[in-house]
Amino acid sequence: MISRFRGTPMSENMIGRAAFMILQGLEALHSNGYVHCDLKPANVLVFPSTTVGEPWDLKLADFGCSKEPCTDSRSLFHGTEQYMPPESLGPDGVMGSSTVDIWSLGCMIIEMFGGCPLNMGDCYMWRLPILVSPVADDFLMRCLAVQPSRRATAAELLSHPFVAQKNCTVPILTEMPPYPFLRLPPCIMGKEMEEYARLGLVI
Repeated sequence: MISRFRGTPMSENMIGRAAFMILQGLEALHSNGYVHCDLKPANVLVFPSTTVGEPWDLKLADFGCSKEPCTDSRSLFHGTEQYMPPESLGPDGVMGSSTVDIWSLGCMIIEMFGGCPLNMGDCYMWRLPILVSPVADDFLMRCLAVQPSRRATAAELLSHPFVAQKNCTVPILTEMPPYPFLRLPPCIMGKEMEEYARLGLVI
């Protein structure tokens, strides 16, 4: 579904609806002690919607890397690197926390906005090539906080106006953590996207 847009952004309403359904799946997993550990677009399936007036539904899939309750996190392998948070990569990477899935969701949302991952050596940085609404920006900040303890939970994000599609003001964080993604001015978006395509980074 993302690839059909050929690197151009999906609408915020469409992304918000997709994020809401993914969060419903994550909240069900996390509340029962499970962590997906390899959340990415290829592991989210699209089905015809059972809701009148809605075009599609999403369901999580491929739980081969998942953490089960009471599993020793040291025995886990990290998922696809482009969607993994910094703390999960490297020889001493930490896996098994639900915050891993929240980071991965943030990466997926940037991808829906037309963003691409850039290999920084030890980790990947995602580029957000367009200006997004303050509500979407706040949602991404809550997913992609560098410190895992500062990331929102799936339950908290389910009530966020970005996915609830409510016209309300989002509280501004008093301490803004460093951005784990880069914004590009719209005037250079075309050149950046062409460069990513040349490097084979655009799906």
